[in-house]
Amino acid sequence: MENKTTTQLPGYAQFTMILLSVCLLVVIIYLGQQILVPIMLAFLFAILLNPTVNILHRKWKIPNVIAVLVSIIILFSFLTSILFFIYWQIADISQEWPTIKHNFSIHIKNIEIWIRQNFHISRYKQEQYLQETANKSMREGDLMGNTLSSFTNTFASLILIPLYTFLILLYRKLFVNFLLQIVNPKNEAKLIDILVHIGSIVQNYIVGLIIEMVIVASLTAGGLMLLDVRYAILLGVITAIL
Repeated sequence: MENKTTTQLPGYAQFTMILLSVCLLVVIIYLGQQILVPIMLAFLFAILLNPTVNILHRKWKIPNVIAVLVSIIILFSFLTSILFFIYWQIADISQEWPTIKHNFSIHIKNIEIWIRQNFHISRYKQEQYLQETANKSMREGDLMGNTLSSFTNTFASLILIPLYTFLILLYRKLFVNFLLQIVNPKNEAKLIDILVHIGSIVQNYIVGLIIEMVIVASLTAGGLMLLDVRYAILLGVITAIL
């Protein structure tokens, strides 16, 4: 009977293979970020909505497809309402744009005077330097192209994320069954326990983040209201989101 011998790579070769694998994974993530980022966000939303879907489907006996659809509509209606509120407030601010532009021009002139007095740089040289910097940025960065590309990617993500979330929630049992098929039957209970803990941790993290955003928005808006700052609620909401 022949003895089978297995050859093991040296330590430096194993380290090199691991390093190359990590570098390749980073490159794949970087090149595929436009696809991977919406999928990862969809997984987060799916984990957050999973308890709601289970309640609608198991306790209220609503069909799975309708339960998933209702949960997604509730979540994205809430997110859309926040975006609509921000848009409505910004549209209100745009009506005061002439006043904002006038005040901004006054501040720019004061800064120019301060630079001229302290650094002895004439106004003409300041404007020339700003113009050269702006032209260089537009040449190197292709501002219009980058803006259009960013808008296109954002619009595509707004469409793909709800779709991915719907599909992940709809076929969530297939994902679990697939994972159960590729592990040893002895480890199935451990796998289920790991998945339950991951879902619980992600849900608690997102809920905690939402609570933190509400607290930050309330404190910021309340403080700005006490200082009699206009659009205090808008600034509070933007601060919480950022």
